[in-house]
Amino acid sequence: MAHKAGWRQEKRDDFAKSSASGHYRALELAVIDERIDWISASARPGTRSLGLEGFARRLVADESAFGNKMEGWGTSGFVGQTSGSWRWGTGPQGTIVQVGGEQAQLWALALADLADHMSRVDYCVTALDPCGTIHPDEEYWRDWIAGGGAMHGRTQAERRQKDDGGAVFYAGSRASAIYRRCYDKGKEAPDRYPAGAWRWEVELKSYASEREHARITSGQTHKNHPRRMVAASFAAVGLGVPFATESSSMPKSPGRPPSDADRSLDWLTLSVGPTVAWLRSIGRLDSTLAALRLPELIQ
Repeated sequence: MAHKAGWRQEKRDDFAKSSASGHYRALELAVIDERIDWISASARPGTRSLGLEGFARRLVADESAFGNKMEGWGTSGFVGQTSGSWRWGTGPQGTIVQVGGEQAQLWALALADLADHMSRVDYCVTALDPCGTIHPDEEYWRDWIAGGGAMHGRTQAERRQKDDGGAVFYAGSRASAIYRRCYDKGKEAPDRYPAGAWRWEVELKSYASEREHARITSGQTHKNHPRRMVAASFAAVGLGVPFATESSSMPKSPGRPPSDADRSLDWLTLSVGPTVAWLRSIGRLDSTLAALRLPELIQ
């Protein structure tokens, strides 16, 4: 079986070199972001459950203090709270915690120590292609059709085109242990990423996420582990990536995303501000202030 698996990977590697995305391996685009991007962790009822809950409560409170709304949250019998990147819930089965984005990378080791299980761990890499030399959504799709079952086995693929010009390529299914996706991050989040930014993600569950839980807990994660994991996961289905798997430096994180309060203030500035200025120009300032309930707010 090992010999057969090795032969299949050799065939995938040969195909990747001659495929539409074969030139990716020689590009080595600049990586502008790489990290753990999502963690779902849980602990069974008892002391560890209480410890995980208390930890998550503090982080949810921190997100609220940063300017994010705090709301009730629940899933599959767990009930708790959510704010910003964090959410937690408790139930008869213990405590569940979910966190995404930069916060997942920042607190991965603490969560690994507190949790009994990690049911999902995502890794992401964002590479910049300012000259538009790659089109992974199209090229991966063409490769997938050309490669067929010999390259990809029973793994399924999907491509979605969005009305804003963005597109997403998926390999695998949400129910599988390894689920891959690649999409135009510059189109998906233009306020935080430049044009030409492409995001590769791998979503690990079941045995794959538990393996990462053990690896994180033991401190066996290299600084380039996210890009290694992403590259290996795509290579396993015959698809190359346009960035190096080793680097002597780490990309600067795009930082914490704007809070709910920041986004609300931007909306007031861009959408409400011009209307208020116009109403003032035609002598309706008092009525405008009353409509906005400003007099009672500043008392």
